[in-house]
Amino acid sequence: MQRKISGKKKQLIKQLHSKGLNPAEIARKTNVPYMSTWLYLRGFESFREYKEDLAKQRGHESRGSYEGYLARQRQKGQKNKELSDLIKRRLEELERNQSWLSRRMGVSRETVSKYFHGEIIPNKERLGELYMALGLYDLLEVEIINFKPAHKL
Repeated sequence: MQRKISGKKKQLIKQLHSKGLNPAEIARKTNVPYMSTWLYLRGFESFREYKEDLAKQRGHESRGSYEGYLARQRQKGQKNKELSDLIKRRLEELERNQSWLSRRMGVSRETVSKYFHGEIIPNKERLGELYMALGLYDLLEVEIINFKPAHKL
């Protein structure tokens, strides 16, 4: 839990900041936690207030909806990593590269690179093409039925 900053400490923080000290230096000199110092210098009284403001800046109605969005993004990132690891492993097994895969799938090298690095996940149709190109026929039926793409192409 964040401690409230006393009036005297607030004055000292402002004074040190006006002298050019950064939040970490101010926190050490005032014995106020870094996060409290950083938030105060940006006009926030609490971390909660900061998170609510951040959610609104990013187009969300509430902090809760923003945190839900972030949780979904983290889950998508895991799916992206799993597919990325699968592609890397399979290309290594086949002794092939991304250029070969892009030609085999009929997509750009940039698109394959995004799959390879986990930046995007293909839609169902492209995922099927990817599995076929990599010779992963056993995964094709199971994954296509249950797959929900993280990002649309």
